[in-house]
Amino acid sequence: MYKERKLGEGTMKRRQAVKIEFGKVCIEINCPDQIILGKMCIDYRPFMVSQKPDFRINFSLREKLPPLEIKQLLTNSRSYMYGNRWVTKPDLLECRISWAKATLWVNAEKALFAPIVEYKLMNPLMRGIYSGIYAKLRHTKPDAYLVHGCGIMDGEQCYLFTGPAGSGKTTIAKLADGRKVLNDEAVLIGRKNGGFSLAGTPFDGGISEKCNTSGYLSAILFLRHDTSVWLRKLSEVETYHKLLSQTFDTTPLFEASDIDSLQERADLSVEVATKVPSYELGFRPDTSFWQIIRSI
Repeated sequence: MYKERKLGEGTMKRRQAVKIEFGKVCIEINCPDQIILGKMCIDYRPFMVSQKPDFRINFSLREKLPPLEIKQLLTNSRSYMYGNRWVTKPDLLECRISWAKATLWVNAEKALFAPIVEYKLMNPLMRGIYSGIYAKLRHTKPDAYLVHGCGIMDGEQCYLFTGPAGSGKTTIAKLADGRKVLNDEAVLIGRKNGGFSLAGTPFDGGISEKCNTSGYLSAILFLRHDTSVWLRKLSEVETYHKLLSQTFDTTPLFEASDIDSLQERADLSVEVATKVPSYELGFRPDTSFWQIIRSI
């Protein structure tokens, strides 16, 4: 996994890949750029493993455009599918997938990884690969499903805070006040002992904190910014519609691989709606909402 090279009188280890596991899926990421790979090692540290991967991502990077120009081009970029290929126009990214070889080849502008660009390329790649491993390689339903939300553990209680973009998931994560943040971008909901578990993922979110652990899902809170703190119990029908909209939809990798998980996501949403207490949470940008959550 490592190669050594001498730099003057010192020696440094050159990492070739990083392996990360979330749920029961292991992905190996191969990247020639040591700075980008090093950042992944930091960002994904809680999820790093040494086991045999289920799937590989092989990156080749080019440096034709600066970050600011790429950020501007992304505002009007479009994705196009050509069989097992996914490309963007302007030409910033090209992906080719082979489920037979369990490999995704990615040819991309290096600056897509620059913090100023805020592209978070790995998120849609991991989403598509996670679902594809079950649909294309294991030929079974996932053990858990990805949901757009912030997961927080408060002692033995585990809460899912979710809602549309801008509803406050990252704000809630920043107000965890010492509690474990599983992730503020995506978490895994899985069936467990007649109920549901909530688990952390390595996805890139609005904060760097991630936790590779899981707990029993105690309640779901659909977020709404307000000037006061309040809870409104949701019906099963309301919960179903709100949760289904936050289970991740397709990515270009789904389309390139002919994956359709809508029915599975709908089934999950129905089950969760009937078994997990769900509320609409009005909150201010301070920690006062924790007091009302404890009353659930």
